[in-house]
Amino acid sequence: MQFSRDGKTLATAGGTNGGPGGEVKLSLVPSGREIAVLRHPSNVWSVHFSPDGRTLAVACWDNTVKLWEMATRKERAVLGMSSAGPKAGEAMTPKTAEASSAPQLQTWWTDLGSADAPRAYRAVWSLAEAGKPAADLMKEQIPSLMEEKSSPVDLARVAKLIAQLDDDDVAVRERATEELKGLGKAAEPAMRQALEKTPSAEVDYRLKLLLSNMSNEAPRIIHLIRAIEVLENQGTPEARKILEQLAAEQSKEQVRTEAKASLERLTLRNDKKP
Repeated sequence: MQFSRDGKTLATAGGTNGGPGGEVKLSLVPSGREIAVLRHPSNVWSVHFSPDGRTLAVACWDNTVKLWEMATRKERAVLGMSSAGPKAGEAMTPKTAEASSAPQLQTWWTDLGSADAPRAYRAVWSLAEAGKPAADLMKEQIPSLMEEKSSPVDLARVAKLIAQLDDDDVAVRERATEELKGLGKAAEPAMRQALEKTPSAEVDYRLKLLLSNMSNEAPRIIHLIRAIEVLENQGTPEARKILEQLAAEQSKEQVRTEAKASLERLTLRNDKKP
C-alpha cells in the first residue's frame, strides 16, 4: 500500500493466490471511503505514486507494470518487465526529434483531451518534447478551456436509467449503463443516493462499476491538468510563465492547485542543479 503525495488517497494492492486477477483499491483519507477499484488480470504486488501524484504505477505478477492516470482513473500505459525491454507496440513516447508541424501539434493538443488515456499519455510526452512551439500553442488554446459552460442533466431521466439497470432484458441494462457512463459526474449524486438504498445485487454491481470508472473531473479540467503536466515536463521559461498564469486566483481551484504544485516542484528541481 502507499499514500498519495498529498496524503489524501491510499492505494492498496490485492489479489488471491491462484485467483483470476488482482485489484488496486483507492480510498479517501481519513474517511476511508472507497472511491475506485482498478482491475488487473493478475495479482498485484506493488503500487507507487509518481512524484507529481498524477500517475500510479502498479506492478503485477505477470511481469508488467501498468500506469494509471489518477485524474481519470484510466490506464495510461503497460510496460513489460522482461530483459528484452518493452513489449512490441507499448513504447510510451513517440519520437519527436524532428520539428513538429502545426497540424501535428494541433493533433497532439486534441489528443491531450481525449477520453483514450493511452493516446492522451503519448500526447503529453510528444508536446513536452516539441518545446516552444507546443508551449505557444497551449498558450493560445488554454483560455478556451477556462470558460465556464453549464451542462444541465435531466434528473428524471437519470432516475429512469438507474431503474433500468435492474431490467429483465440484458440489452436494456447495457444501454442504461452506457448512457449513465456518458453522463459522467452529472449523474454521480443520483447514483450514490441509489446505492444508499440497498439496491439489488445487479444494480449494486453496475453502480459501483460506473462510479469506480468515473472521471474525477470534467473533461475540460482533465485537458487542463494534462496541459499542466506537459508544461511541468518542459520546465522552460515559457512554460513557467503559462504555469504562473494558471496559478493565478482567477483560475479554477483544481487548476490553480495543480499549477502551483508544478511550479513548486520546478523550483525544487532547479535548486538541486549544480
